[in-house]
Amino acid sequence: MKSRDIKITMETIGQLTNISKELNINKKAIEIHSSTLTKARKKLDEYSTQYKNTEYMKTLSPIEQQCLMENAQVLYNTHEKLVKEIDYLDMTKQPIFISKAVLSLEKAYLLSEYLYKNILGECADIVIPNFTHIQTKYVDKTEYKQLVSSMTKEFESFIHKVYKDFFIFNDITTPSILTPTLYSIYNYLIESYMWFSKEASRLEVEALPEINKIELPKEKVPAVPEFEQASKAKN
Repeated sequence: MKSRDIKITMETIGQLTNISKELNINKKAIEIHSSTLTKARKKLDEYSTQYKNTEYMKTLSPIEQQCLMENAQVLYNTHEKLVKEIDYLDMTKQPIFISKAVLSLEKAYLLSEYLYKNILGECADIVIPNFTHIQTKYVDKTEYKQLVSSMTKEFESFIHKVYKDFFIFNDITTPSILTPTLYSIYNYLIESYMWFSKEASRLEVEALPEINKIELPKEKVPAVPEFEQASKAKN
């Protein structure tokens, strides 16, 4: 086995690991809530600006001032609810099967890196992973379920390639340390593939998590007494 062979394997494992780490079952929900949160913050800034403008506040009746404060408080409560929801979604973005797959991939990468840097030595060749079932430039735009399915197929193809490269066409004159290490890398890749397969199967029978509906509260409009309206009209 040449240094270039293990380098392409290492780079492929590294890219698959990075894609796996970015998998987010709550991505759509986070995008929706983040958009609502941005609107909430913008409106809170408007309320804050109004409240700090003493000249503007003088133009409001006591009822209007109270209404402004109530609107700001209700919106702030919604803001906090959105922040907590996004934090929760971020913490639970990776189902257990994907988390386990990532752990196996990281171990496979470490072992391949060890062979590349410490046993076979580094090479100057530029290598680019060649994927069959996924297009890296479209990963961010691919729905979670579809990406898991594509990744599962990609792992299967990659494992077959690794088996041929490592154990069928491998040069028997390579250092003896290669054999057990290569088997370990291969086994970790199989583990990753099986975890992805389990997640793909789970998604066939289970629906994606429902998105909590959190909308911005409607602004309360103060009921200004008629005599105050008349007074403002005269002024």
